[in-house]
Amino acid sequence: MSPVRALGIYKCPPHLSREVFIKKCEAIMDAVLASPVGQRHLVKYELLVPNESASEHLDTLGMPSHQGTVVMVAEWASHEGMVEASTDATLVKNLKAAQDEFGIHLDGTTFAVDVIVKK
Repeated sequence: MSPVRALGIYKCPPHLSREVFIKKCEAIMDAVLASPVGQRHLVKYELLVPNESASEHLDTLGMPSHQGTVVMVAEWASHEGMVEASTDATLVKNLKAAQDEFGIHLDGTTFAVDVIVKK
């Protein structure tokens, strides 16, 4: 069994500050990590939060700003573990609550990824 990574890219909703949005995303991660299914199958969970260290340089290249976007990465020990988590009643309830509370799903996307590394 090889690990499976799921990636979510979410833009901060206009009714939340960036700081509040990041804290809410962290709370989702904490709930997954603390859950029994997360304890059994989750290898690691990462929240990638943009900073301003390269903004000036990216602006000169004509790249768009990050607009409060965050990236959530979950690495599951196996495909079966990820499937089990996606059907876990508690996790589904927590995600639905996040969708209802602050619309995490409205301006975002979630998908499994293959990682291609070149050096």
